Amino acid sequence: MTSISGKRILLVVPKFAPLDSQIMNELEIQGAYVEIIYDQCQKFNPNFIKSSFRIIRKCYYKLNNLNIKYHSQFDQWDKEWDYLLCINGWSIDPILLKKIKTLNPNIKCILYLWDSLKTFRFNCLFPFFDKVYTFDYQDSIKYNIDYLPLFWVENKNGNHSEIKYDLSFIGKLHSDRYEVIKKIEKYCRNNGINYYFKIIITNRGSNIIEYIKHLLFKLKNRGQIDYRYDLLYGKIIDPIISFNYVDPIVAQNIINASRCIIDIEIPEQSGLTNRTIQGLGYQKKIITTNFKIKNDVLFQNNPNIIVIDRYNPIINTEAISQNYSSDKPNNTILEKLRIDNWIKIILNMKKINDMIVFTMIR
Repeated sequence: MTSISGKRILLVVPKFAPLDSQIMNELEIQGAYVEIIYDQCQKFNPNFIKSSFRIIRKCYYKLNNLNIKYHSQFDQWDKEWDYLLCINGWSIDPILLKKIKTLNPNIKCILYLWDSLKTFRFNCLFPFFDKVYTFDYQDSIKYNIDYLPLFWVENKNGNHSEIKYDLSFIGKLHSDRYEVIKKIEKYCRNNGINYYFKIIITNRGSNIIEYIKHLLFKLKNRGQIDYRYDLLYGKIIDPIISFNYVDPIVAQNIINASRCIIDIEIPEQSGLTNRTIQGLGYQKKIITTNFKIKNDVLFQNNPNIIVIDRYNPIINTEAISQNYSSDKPNNTILEKLRIDNWIKIILNMKKINDMIVFTMIR
């Protein structure tokens, strides 16, 4: 197996704690020299699938050279690189990729998507990369690219805490996540299930922008409650809501003290969240609303994953009380997804027969 020790890697990644730093740290642990540039999600980028007034956005984006302004960050890293490892690449375009390849003729360019192609037109970048991976199994089939779920990182302090919670959830507010959690909370109270739930709200915009979003929501969803707006402005007070991040050590202790981890995916995505992979890595059962996991080639037969209905969540108390099942096939998959092996796979450091489990089955 070829080592990446001494290799120079240009890492382009969204600022999404702690995943961005975990990737960079592992690359450095394996001996690579790494420079990081944060991939920025630009509001006027016309490649977002749900962009309103796409033609106007495209003109504004071009006329104001928003992509060129972002590209200036790369000028300070005008060095020789062995790898370009790009995660998502919202702000990357063919012009920049051609420039990088011209300056580095032997560079290996790898794209990993941890967002769905249902949300952004990443496929316009595919011809400029030597390898493309996606966390979304359905996207891998549709676009003929390699499927590779997200990674997990070992808990160096062990995972031997006393169990305090049957279920726990810590995550940001998005889509219908608050409504789903409230339904699960009600079910837990009615059935004597211990839980810890915390939903984080941090991405508050200006009052005017938030009010416009609120008006648009009301126009599109007549009669429905805009929970995000009401939570932001104190119309709903709920102890499970926090306007600050949960301290990483506290969050880790809660996970360690939990029997099962709740996962509520963005409805448009079918890819497995980092919460799912990390929870399985910690030998926790996963209770997820992502019914598409039943068709996932790697996890469809995993006994530690329980799928519930996001509209009517009913949780089998007997199932959550049973011990985590440590069968060999699932342990083998999780071992390959541990971040040290994940990095080796994604940089093509293993032979193809070692990677075959992650190649699409057609």
